[in-house]
Amino acid sequence: AGGGQLVFPFPSFEIFANRPKAMVTGIDGQIGSYVGEALRKDCAVYGIVSEVKRSERGVFRMKVDIADAEALRLAVLAVQPDKVAHMASISSTEACERDVARTLAVNGMAATIICQTVDSHNLPTRVVNASSSELWKGHVNYKVTAGDKNFRPSTVYGIAKLAGHQMVDFLRETKGRPFSNAVLFTTESRRRSGQFILRKAALHARRWAEGGGGAGSVPAL
Repeated sequence: AGGGQLVFPFPSFEIFANRPKAMVTGIDGQIGSYVGEALRKDCAVYGIVSEVKRSERGVFRMKVDIADAEALRLAVLAVQPDKVAHMASISSTEACERDVARTLAVNGMAATIICQTVDSHNLPTRVVNASSSELWKGHVNYKVTAGDKNFRPSTVYGIAKLAGHQMVDFLRETKGRPFSNAVLFTTESRRRSGQFILRKAALHARRWAEGGGGAGSVPAL
């Protein structure tokens, strides 16, 4: 199938496909893009984005504000996906601290809205929420183990992520739904945004090398 785009809100309707349907929030992000690629081999993929900037075969992008609970709920009900990979988040420390309320909505409440919509409409949807190792960042010299609930977030990002993580666990345990958290640690790839320090350093070093910086000179970040 070809790609396409949808913009919400729309009147109530349902999308039909001849293959299993997968919804990926944040599909244009570093990890979300890889998840989308893997899922489109077997699924019709619906990517949730804040802005539709590109198109690709086999992926339908849907412009939805993740912080808008009603718009997100309508998107889930329109697609009625077989599986959801919730990858979207505000990950920049500066952006999180600049707008704490929006960070809580995107990084915490969105996972809750997705799971609650699936449960309240009795959809057979499996949900995986991208959680984070930042939930334990406040510890010193600490090793995270499977099922570890000794959380100590120390940033706005981590606090918001913890809210989403715990609500996913709560709804799984109380409702018996196939909801789970995937704890992600630091990831690097050529697709990572240049706003992050390691990626910024790598790009700067490459530009410096290509420019033939003299011996002993130090490139400034």
